[in-house]
Amino acid sequence: MSTADFDLVANWIAHHEPVHRRDLSRDHADLLELAGWICEDCHAWIATNSRTLAVLAVRPNVTATDVVAA
Repeated sequence: MSTADFDLVANWIAHHEPVHRRDLSRDHADLLELAGWICEDCHAWIATNSRTLAVLAVRPNVTATDVVAA
């Protein structure tokens, strides 16, 4: 995922546009990778404090046909 893609996803979230069909686990992993490039301490803090994976684990099942590529 490019930084432009991150900007797009951030804007969708900020404007309450639907992101439920995206592979949010992948987006989270990509964001963590980017954070690591910028600041290892930030990466560690996000990895420790993010609730994203816990929230995704309890969301309703999403089938492969529901997920769109980034």
